[in-house]
Amino acid sequence: MLKKLWAWASNHIVTDVPAEIAACLDCGKVQCVDSQFRNCPNRLARMAAIKGLPKPAAGTNPN
Repeated sequence: MLKKLWAWASNHIVTDVPAEIAACLDCGKVQCVDSQFRNCPNRLARMAAIKGLPKPAAGTNPN
């Protein structure tokens, strides 16, 4: 019984948060519309830091 419970629980636990959405955990918003997510300065800055690229300038659209 305990073995089955552990197997079920371990299959439902996320061990790594994808880098693309890690900044969302710090933001505090529960949900963003797609356009907000794509242009989110916090997310873009974190992704740039992860990739080693310069941070995008404020008010610019990187796409």
